[in-house]
Amino acid sequence: MSEVAVAACPAGIVLACESMMVTGTASYRTDAQKIVRLGPRLAFASVGNASLWDPRTPMLGRSLGAYLHDLTGGFTSEADPREAAERLGTFFLDVLEHLARAQPFAASYLLRDWDVAYIVAGYPRGESTGHVVIACVEGGTAYEEDHWTTSEGGRAAIGALWRPRRRRPRIPPRAGEADAALFRELVDAAVPFIEMVCRRYPRYCGGRIQAATITPTDGFAWVPGREPPDSEGDWRLFER
Repeated sequence: MSEVAVAACPAGIVLACESMMVTGTASYRTDAQKIVRLGPRLAFASVGNASLWDPRTPMLGRSLGAYLHDLTGGFTSEADPREAAERLGTFFLDVLEHLARAQPFAASYLLRDWDVAYIVAGYPRGESTGHVVIACVEGGTAYEEDHWTTSEGGRAAIGALWRPRRRRPRIPPRAGEADAALFRELVDAAVPFIEMVCRRYPRYCGGRIQAATITPTDGFAWVPGREPPDSEGDWRLFER
């Protein structure tokens, strides 16, 4: 179980997560990277069976993290977020089918019970309006569960508080400096929210909290002091 929070307003997008990775109820890593930069203005985060850990690090079993290099195929780093989310869903299903063939004894679990929720957020090439997409893969099916733009504004959390307790209240746009202040408020609120979830679910959520922002002008950037241990490792994985 993991927790990822996302919030968006006209000034930008904020992502935050904790970094615990568990098997059953036993924590065995607390520095997992769950927010991955896909491009200059595009990011991905996931919870569930596909929580992303560094594939260069020895791990128990073979996870989706071990296949991250394959994500370079089929879409560019400036892909439309909705297109990228759809391609990721197809990718996850392909991996599941591969694992089911490689491990026939686990095929029924992989294709029936395996599930993941993920977020793709960012800005399409040349556009100043960003998109947040929440998608799921479960029961051998990939689908989009929610979508909104930075013009609409909104926030959501997936993971420990996901399904059905997801919240996405509309955040009314503000003009000029007031809008920039709203974005700052969202950034400042993201980490305390994840900390609250970690206190509530200490057996499933914890470790170092990571946070990042995406804006039309500055693109993807880690919040100072909230970077993962190797904040450039994700970028190299997606370069050819």
